Amino acid sequence: SAVATEISKVLSALKEERAAQDGTISNLRMEGTRCNEVITHLQSELDNSMSLTRLAQKQIDGLKDAIRSMQEENDETTKLNKRLLDERVTENEKMAEQFNDMNDTIETLQKEANMLRSYAKMGNKG
Repeated sequence: SAVATEISKVLSALKEERAAQDGTISNLRMEGTRCNEVITHLQSELDNSMSLTRLAQKQIDGLKDAIRSMQEENDETTKLNKRLLDERVTENEKMAEQFNDMNDTIETLQKEANMLRSYAKMGNKG
């Protein structure tokens, strides 16, 4: 029977096609599993990178705060240094003025002493 032979050929072809499709499905499932593993790995790397980014941002924020604090401290130190320097200059100017006054006084006293010596000599001669 030709019909039986034809049906047998069709059935055989369908079985081959089914086997090929089962192989394709199996390959696709394995590829899907590999893709899922890659996705899981990439997600893990992304999570790790995000964690490192957050940590780095916290460190950056900490450094910015430290810089701000050090800048404020530096500004205060600079102001204090200027004030102390100005005070020292003022003190030195006052001391220089006092030394000049003392030199003037010494000079005046020396002149008076010399004048008195001259009068004393004149008095002893006369």
